[in-house]
Amino acid sequence: MTIRYANEDDHNYLAANDHHVQAEVIAKKIKDSEIIVVADDTQQIGWLRYGYFWDNIPFMNMLWIEKSYRKKAG
Repeated sequence: MTIRYANEDDHNYLAANDHHVQAEVIAKKIKDSEIIVVADDTQQIGWLRYGYFWDNIPFMNMLWIEKSYRKKAG
């Protein structure tokens, strides 16, 4: 399992599954390193999307884990 910042290869997965923001917002957040992706050996299994209060205090907007991976130990 890997945890990493999202990159352009993750855009389609995020845009198809994060229904709370538009694809353009996802693209900007990828560029700004504001999405962290969790992946197993073959695919993405979740993400954490965050922003900032007052431009400097990070806060989590969305935490998502695919249903088949929930309630499992690392």
